[in-house]
Amino acid sequence: MPAPRTLVEIALQSTADNIDKSRSLENLDEHLALVLFELVLSKGKLTPRILSLFQELVEEGKRREEQARQREAQEAQEEGEEVDLFSSPTARANAVDNAVADDKTLYSALAARIATLRIRQPPPVVPLGTGRWLGDLPPPWT
Repeated sequence: MPAPRTLVEIALQSTADNIDKSRSLENLDEHLALVLFELVLSKGKLTPRILSLFQELVEEGKRREEQARQREAQEAQEEGEEVDLFSSPTARANAVDNAVADDKTLYSALAARIATLRIRQPPPVVPLGTGRWLGDLPPPWT
């Protein structure tokens, strides 16, 4: 007998089924967003609008990370903790660790998964018409 589904699984399944009605995915946990993205992909419901919802979630995560860094820097500055990053070997090692950690921001796994799809914008479609800027169409297409 299969194990019963959890409430989280049911909620994610329902959200994936009705993702086209969603306006925003803000405040969704990172691991839930990744599972939801995989469910949307498996159901074949990924459209440009839904992809933009997930990309907005990644951008929001980057903004929150940047705001947290700015708050930490401001608090350190208010406390008078001025640190010269290149004054000691440990400070240099911490600077390198911070540079590596920049790649591991909030929703970085989701951003990496979106990048693996290698989605490109389709070329623009030129509407048929006889506008002056396009020139007149040849006789068979008028």
